[in-house]
Amino acid sequence: MQFVLRHARFRLGCVRRRLAGVVVPFNGRPKSADSWRSNRVPRSCNICGWSGEAFLGHAHSESHECPQCGSIARDRFVYYLAFNKDPMQTGSSVIETSPRMGERYRSYLRSIYRYRTGDFDLSAHRGDLFLDLQSMSLSTGTIDLFITSHVLEHVPDTAAAARELFRVVKPKGRALVVVPLLNGTTRVPSEPEYHEDQTLVHWRFGWGLKAVLESAGFVVEIAVTDDFASALRHGHWDGTVSSEFELDSLLRDAPALAGCVDHATSTALGIEPAYQFVGFICRKS
Repeated sequence: MQFVLRHARFRLGCVRRRLAGVVVPFNGRPKSADSWRSNRVPRSCNICGWSGEAFLGHAHSESHECPQCGSIARDRFVYYLAFNKDPMQTGSSVIETSPRMGERYRSYLRSIYRYRTGDFDLSAHRGDLFLDLQSMSLSTGTIDLFITSHVLEHVPDTAAAARELFRVVKPKGRALVVVPLLNGTTRVPSEPEYHEDQTLVHWRFGWGLKAVLESAGFVVEIAVTDDFASALRHGHWDGTVSSEFELDSLLRDAPALAGCVDHATSTALGIEPAYQFVGFICRKS
């Protein structure tokens, strides 16, 4: 009983401190909303507030794990675009499909927003709702922020999913779409391809995903780091490249882009190497 009361008081305190502009990370120590920015050398986690000498693992979107909360680099990239770049009011309606992070992350977000999770089969990433992005059982115009990260490549009909996202997002709301952008032009995998949860990959997306999202009605900003934007402008990447990325075609076919994550921030959050991080911020007018 005492534990229940302590937990209830902690959750209430989270809400009160959020209203006052203070974030309580997973370890329970109050931090200012931008405290991770003041600890940017060498590494900081914008999700839980950890800071230290190094993330675990190596520089990759699926690595650079936070020792405290277990977030990987793409989790922190998504969180930055969703909550740091464009802060929202407390109580906003948020849905995230197939979130990789566990119950502490979800409970934390529920203490701030009307946050729910969704998944197609409720197995690998157990969610609150069954959601097929091609046809969602959600009311029209009810979601302030819809986050879908590394999911759309598993959906057969991209255009139908884009239309559904546009339908359920409120006017002035956002959908944040993050996919592994592996090549310059969207194509079907040349042979059956699966990710770790054994879900079939239908599309290897390229820059053309922006046009599909715009056709649904969104105004779309492609979000990359300053470092990747610089590489795209010069048509050259100075460094090694993971074999799954066709970087030559990414550089050749890219539109003109401005970065939205500065070098110091991307370094602190372990958003490296920069070419592995591309997001589509979709706004509904």
